[in-house]
Amino acid sequence: MYFEGVEMTSDHCASVLHKVKSWLLEASEKDKNKTHNDNNGDI
Repeated sequence: MYFEGVEMTSDHCASVLHKVKSWLLEASEKDKNKTHNDNNGDI
């Protein structure tokens, strides 16, 4: 894989993807909790 002309090892790419997935998962969980709490407040 090439990024801006710099060759990256598959290990590095996997590490970055893992971090991004973890961050997205954490963010989506926070969104779910926020929505759930907002709905409880509306009732």
